[in-house]
Amino acid sequence: MAYLTKNNIQTRPVWYLNHMQKPYRNFQFYQIEKANDLIGKTLNIPSSVNITEDQIDSVIGALVNGDSVGDSVGDSVSGR
Repeated sequence: MAYLTKNNIQTRPVWYLNHMQKPYRNFQFYQIEKANDLIGKTLNIPSSVNITEDQIDSVIGALVNGDSVGDSVGDSVSGR
């Protein structure tokens, strides 16, 4: 997340799993083996009807290559 933020790509962690949220902590009925591990490896990336092709290319470039690509480098990519 820090690398993407340095490249002006807004990210955030995923929401807490339902069984981890305060109102539901006592209501877990299933053995959720992989969910707790996946929550630490998952993040939200920009997605919106307003995101441009250049912004999409920048996000993909940062995720795949570890580098931003396209003319929109330096423009914030928030997906809003």
